[in-house]
Amino acid sequence: MWDPVRNWIMPVKLKETAERRQITILHCDIVNSTAIIDGLDPEDVLLIMESNLNHWTRIVESFRGIFVGYTGDGFHAYFGYPIAREDAAADAVSAALEVSRMFAKQDNEVQRELECRIGIATGQVVVGRPSVPQIGQHFVAFGSVPSLAARLEQAASPGCVLVDQATRRLASTQFQFRDVGIIQAKGFKSDVLAWQVLQERRPARRFDTSDLTPYVNRATELGVLSDRWQSVTAGRGQVVILQGEAGIGKSRLVYEFERSLGSHLQTAFRFQCSSQNTSTALHPWFHWVLRNGDIRQQDTAETIHTKLDQSLHAMLGFSREVVAASEAVMGVQPADTVQPDTSSSQKVLSRLQRALVRNIINASKDAPLYVLVEDIHWMDASTEGLIRLLVARVRRKKIFLMLTCRPQRVPSFDFPHVTNVTLGKLEDEAVSELVANFFSEGEEIVDQTSLMSTIGKCEGNPLFVEELSKHYLEQKSPGSLAVAHRSRGVDLPVLLQASLLERIDTAGEGKEIAQLASVIGREFDRDILVKLADQPEDDVDAMLDQLSALGILGLNAFQDRAFYAFRHALLREAVYSSLLSKAREAIHLRVARLLVDARQTYSSETIARHFEHGGDHDNAFGYWLKAGQHALESGATTEAVNLLGSALRMTQRLADRDRRLEDLASANLSYGLALNASHGVVAEPIKYFRKAEKLAARVDKTDMLLESLDWQFGMQFNAGELSAAKIPAQKIKRLGVTLGDRRAMASGSQGLGMVHFMRGELTKARHEFEQGLEAAGDYLSGVHCFPSMSLSYLAWTYFILGKSSKAASSAKRAIASARHESAESPHALATALSNCSYVFQCLGDVESVYACAAELIEHARKHGELMYLKRGFMTRKWADFVSGVEDQSIEAIRDHIDLLLESKEEIEVTFHLGVLADLQIRKGRYREAVAAIEQALEIAHKNNELFYMSELYRLKAHVYDVGPETLSSGDDVDYIALAKATAKAQSAKAWLDKLAIMSNRQ
Repeated sequence: MWDPVRNWIMPVKLKETAERRQITILHCDIVNSTAIIDGLDPEDVLLIMESNLNHWTRIVESFRGIFVGYTGDGFHAYFGYPIAREDAAADAVSAALEVSRMFAKQDNEVQRELECRIGIATGQVVVGRPSVPQIGQHFVAFGSVPSLAARLEQAASPGCVLVDQATRRLASTQFQFRDVGIIQAKGFKSDVLAWQVLQERRPARRFDTSDLTPYVNRATELGVLSDRWQSVTAGRGQVVILQGEAGIGKSRLVYEFERSLGSHLQTAFRFQCSSQNTSTALHPWFHWVLRNGDIRQQDTAETIHTKLDQSLHAMLGFSREVVAASEAVMGVQPADTVQPDTSSSQKVLSRLQRALVRNIINASKDAPLYVLVEDIHWMDASTEGLIRLLVARVRRKKIFLMLTCRPQRVPSFDFPHVTNVTLGKLEDEAVSELVANFFSEGEEIVDQTSLMSTIGKCEGNPLFVEELSKHYLEQKSPGSLAVAHRSRGVDLPVLLQASLLERIDTAGEGKEIAQLASVIGREFDRDILVKLADQPEDDVDAMLDQLSALGILGLNAFQDRAFYAFRHALLREAVYSSLLSKAREAIHLRVARLLVDARQTYSSETIARHFEHGGDHDNAFGYWLKAGQHALESGATTEAVNLLGSALRMTQRLADRDRRLEDLASANLSYGLALNASHGVVAEPIKYFRKAEKLAARVDKTDMLLESLDWQFGMQFNAGELSAAKIPAQKIKRLGVTLGDRRAMASGSQGLGMVHFMRGELTKARHEFEQGLEAAGDYLSGVHCFPSMSLSYLAWTYFILGKSSKAASSAKRAIASARHESAESPHALATALSNCSYVFQCLGDVESVYACAAELIEHARKHGELMYLKRGFMTRKWADFVSGVEDQSIEAIRDHIDLLLESKEEIEVTFHLGVLADLQIRKGRYREAVAAIEQALEIAHKNNELFYMSELYRLKAHVYDVGPETLSSGDDVDYIALAKATAKAQSAKAWLDKLAIMSNRQ
C-alpha cells in the first residue's frame, strides 16, 4: 500500500536499468507567473496550469521528447532518451521555440500575458527510472547537465531560449544562434558559454560548410557523378543512388559535386527526408514548400495561402490545382477557399504526386535540372511512390536525380539509367591527411599514442576522424584520453554519441545483450556471451539475429565456433559507455573468469584487461606479466614494453606485495629487457634492472639476481660508463666464487674483460676472457651472451695484440656459438655479429664484413634490436666504400653514429669515429676528418675508453701530414710519439705495425 510519509522520505534509487547517456535537457519556467495570476481563484489557476501542462506535454512529445516532470510554474523534458536520436538537440530547440510561441496563441487573456524563459543543455548523465514513484518525476538524470539547463534558463530573458555550446553545435545546421558570451552559472567552476536561439535556418543546411576540411580520397566517386551529369546535358536522364554509413561523407560529396558544376547548375530542387516524419505523407515536399515560401508557424491560414500561391504558382509555375492539393494535404486552407474536387485523401495524394512529377519534368525543358533527395531511408510511403514515378519518367529528360541513403534501406530500381554509388571507408593515407589538418606539423600533442589509437578506431569514417580530432584538441587535461582508454573507453564527442546509439536503442531486449557483448570486446565468442547472459541459448541467438538484422553486429564463423563483431569499433565504444561503471566492472570480472575457465585458449592480454577493468588487480598483474614475457620471448619488444608496463602499473594496487616479490622482480627485469631492446639506453632500463636486483636478493633468487646485474653491466658498458660497469661485473664474479657457480664466474670474467679491453688494458682483458672460458667449460647462455661475447671481444683483443689468425678463429667461434645461444635470447646473435664485424673490419676481410652485416640487419629487424640495426648499417656502408660502391657511405655512417650518440650508446663510438675519419681522409675531406677525430678523443678521455686511442693519434698525425697547410697542427703536439707510447703501454702490436707502415711511407 502506498504510504505517503514513508515514500516521501525514501531515497530516489534508480532501477538497475540506469545508464550513462548523452541527452539534451530542456528546462522551462514561466516568468513572473505569481504576479500575473495573483488574485485569481485557485480553481482558475488550476485550469490555467492544467492547460499549460497539456500543451507542454503535447509539444514535447510531438518532437519525440519525454515530459519528465514539472514544478509550480515550469517543467523539464529530456530529448534523446530512452531512444537516442542524432537530431535530439534540434528537436529540443524546436520544442522550445514552439513552447515560447504557445502563450501568444492562447484564447485565455491571462495566459497570453504569460511569458517563459528556457534553457537547454546537452551532455553525459546517468539516467533511469526511480524505483520509488515520485510525484511529477518519471525519470531522473544525474550529472551537471540538468543543473546547466537550469542555470541557462535562469540567465535567459523573458521569451528567450539559451543553449550551451554542445547544443548549439549539434543544432547549428538547422537554427541560427547569437553568441551571448559567458553567463554567471552558480556552482560551475569553468566559464559557461551561452547562445541565444534566433530562428530556423531557411533553407536548413545539411551540414556545416563554414569550416570544411580538405576533401580527400573521393576522386573516383566525383568522377562518376560528373560523367552522369554529362549524360544529362545530352538529354539522357540519370538517377544516382549514393549510399553509405552515417558520417561516411555523402553530403560532402554532394556539396563538392554541386560546387564543381558552378554556373552550369541553374535549376535545382533539394528535398530532405526526416526521421521525425517517416509517417507524414510527402513530408520532403512540404518541408521544401515551407522553407521556399518562408512560411512560419505563427502564420495564419490566409497568410500561408498567399505565400503558397506566390511561391508555387506565380514564381515556379505550379498550377492552382497543385497549390490547392498541397493546402489540402497540409490542412491549412482558408475557410473561403474552393476545395479541390476529390473524394478521398488518397486521391488527393495521388493527384499531387502526378502533378509534382509533371511540374518537375516541365522545369527541365529549358535547362538541365538537378533534383536532390537526401536520406531516403527515412522517406514516407507517399514520397517513395513519387520517387518511383519520377525515376521511371526521367530517362529521356534532362534531369539528374540524386538520392542519398544509408545501407539499411536502399531502394531497388530496375532501370539502366540508375547508378548505385557506394561510399566506402577512407584509405589510411587519406585519414592521415585529415588528421594532419587538425594537428599542424611540429605541434606538441599530449598523449599522441592514445590519440592515434583512437583515430584508428574510426575505421576510415571521415566524420568520426574529424570529430575525434577536434574533441581531442579540446581536452584540457594531459593524458585524459589515455585515462579514458583504461577506465571508460573513448570519451566520445557529443556529435557522435546519439548517432551511434540510435539503432541500438530500438533493439528492445537485444540492447541488454549488446551491452554485455560490448564488455567482452569488439569481437566476441557467442558461447562466452551465452554463459555471460545466463539465458536460454535460443533466446540469445534470437537477439543476436535481431542485432545482426539491425546492422549492429556481423557474424564470423570459425570452424565449429560462432564469433560476432560490432560493425564499427566506435559503435561498440558507445554501447559500452552507456553502462554504469559498477555494472561494467562486475561484467568484466565475470568475463575474465569465463575466459580462464573456457575450453578454448584466450590470450593472456585479453584476460588481463578484463581482470583489470573488473577490479581484480592481483590477477590482472599476473596475466599482464605473462602476456608481456611471452611477447618478449617472441621478439615483439615494442608490444612487450606496453604489456609489461601494464603489469607494473598494477603493482601499486596489489593486495599483498610481499607475497609477490618474485613476480615483481621478474616484471622489473623483463620490462628493462624490453625497454633496452626497443628504445636503448635513452629509455633508462637500468632503473628496472636495479629494482629487480634488490627484489631478487630479498627472495634469494640467484638466477634473477645474476641476470639483473648482468644487464646493469651491459647498460653502463654500452653507455661508456666503464668505471660504473666494473661494479656489477665484480659483484657477479664474487657471487660465482662464493657459490661455486661457473655461470656467474664466466659472466663476471666476461664483464671485467670487456672493461679492461675498453680501457686499453689488453693483457688483463685476455686473462679475464680466457679464465672465464676455461671456468665455464661447456656452459652456454643466451641470456648472458656466453661464450659468444667473450669470444668476440677476445678476437678483438687478439687482433690488437698482433695475433690475427687467432682473432679470425675466435670471431668465427663467437658467431657459431651465438647462433645456438640465440635460441634462448636473440640478443646474443646481435652482439656477436656486431662485434665480429668490427674484428673483420680491422682484419680487412670485406667479404666477412658483408656477411656479418647482412645477417645482423635481418636479425635486428626481426627481433626489434634497433641499436644493433644501426651498427649493421654502418659496417655495410664501410664495406661499400672500400669495395668502391660508395653510395653516400660517409654521410650514412655519420648519421648512424649521431643516432647512437643521441641514444646514449657511446661504447665503441671512438672506433666508429676513427673508421669514419679514415674514410674522410681517403676522400680528401680533411676538415671533417679532424672534427671526427677530435670528437672521438673527447669521448675517449671522458669515458676512459682507450683501446683505440693510439689509432686516433695516428690518424690525427696523418691528416695533418696529408692535408692542406691550413690544417697544420697548431698545438705542437707530436701525435706520432703519443700514438707509439700509447700502443707500447697497451702491448698493441697491431697499432705499432700501422705506425711502422706509416713511417716507412713517409
